[in-house]
Amino acid sequence: MDAYQISEPAVTRLVAQFTKRDIIIYALGIGCCSNALVAQNNLNDGLTSKNRELRYVYENNLDFEPFPTFLLSLTFQSELIELQSQSVRLGSGIRPFPPESLGDGSGSGIIPRAFFNDPASIDGVKDLPVLHTRQTFTIHNRLIMNESSNREDTPVNVWLESRIITIDPRSIGTFVTSETKFYQIQNQCRTCVATSEMTALVLGLKPDLVRKFGPRTKKHIDELSTDKSMTKIYSYEIPRNAALIYRLSGDYNPIHVDGSNDELLKLMGSDSIKGPVLHGLCTLGYATRAVLEYAENDICTSTESSQIASIQCNFIKPVFVGDCIKVIISDQTDMALRSNQSLRLCFKVYRALDQPLGSVIGNNLDTSTELVIDGDAILTLNKRRIVNDMDTTKLAINSRL
Repeated sequence: MDAYQISEPAVTRLVAQFTKRDIIIYALGIGCCSNALVAQNNLNDGLTSKNRELRYVYENNLDFEPFPTFLLSLTFQSELIELQSQSVRLGSGIRPFPPESLGDGSGSGIIPRAFFNDPASIDGVKDLPVLHTRQTFTIHNRLIMNESSNREDTPVNVWLESRIITIDPRSIGTFVTSETKFYQIQNQCRTCVATSEMTALVLGLKPDLVRKFGPRTKKHIDELSTDKSMTKIYSYEIPRNAALIYRLSGDYNPIHVDGSNDELLKLMGSDSIKGPVLHGLCTLGYATRAVLEYAENDICTSTESSQIASIQCNFIKPVFVGDCIKVIISDQTDMALRSNQSLRLCFKVYRALDQPLGSVIGNNLDTSTELVIDGDAILTLNKRRIVNDMDTTKLAINSRL
């Protein structure tokens, strides 16, 4: 049968819930309010960032809100609508990997059962490592939060619709791209909050075991300009327990705890690796923090604030817990975007090769670093909210309750 004639995989419908506690856990998982940020030529930026990021980790902050990429974590916490539990809060326990949002609910992992040439091979595939290789995320509407005045952390519902776009067998393994739309319902009106597209590699899955579907997997994003007049560098030291904290946001892929998988070692071309691989979305979270820091410090005026409208990236090489990474931000905003109160910030993430944090701070990139992520983000500029005396009084009352 012609691979392009196979019927399209069905849309998988899921539901997830989150609370303020989930928002805080996610933000802590990507290092918000830690002292791990050092900005080139400005060591005080770390403290500034810590204060600004309090909005993501403290529920009584007047500007409390989810970190821009928080919704991506719900793809790992969601449940099939027809199977959702009525006895416990959705996603409140340890979730299986791979999550139901990456497949079709048939129990065959991220590839639907119908696309295996031999159903008997499905069980063996479940033990192969799954690596995140590409991610796009577009925000359409603001995420609605519960505004109840009581002290209960009431769960908020989000509905997801996920579908597989491509199944692309290669010699290294099989690439699977899926699209997920996030919805909320308020006053009987369904609103699409965001759309994401994720590509994952089932490492070592041989091409003859699965059927190809859809177009060939997309290549890398256009090369990032490194015009030094428009760049700034941020460095982070990834804590040893970073993956253990981030997995509490729903991604329980075992390679983030145990990095000794044979296929993963083969990919790295080594008999051993440094340790657990950091979640790709966790590394993206660190990069997004640098993007926001650059926008707030170097672009926005005192009356402006910035918001992520969309972000995309390629995961080129893995980052390991304990690594030191460098995020290079390049402002690629053209006149058309600027006139529309928008920015385009490109970013590259490098990891230091067995070097201390201080060695990756500076303008020069040499053989002691390797590229691990490249991507870009579109941001919008908005008027900054003015805090008045009534807001301050309300915060003081909430803090005492």
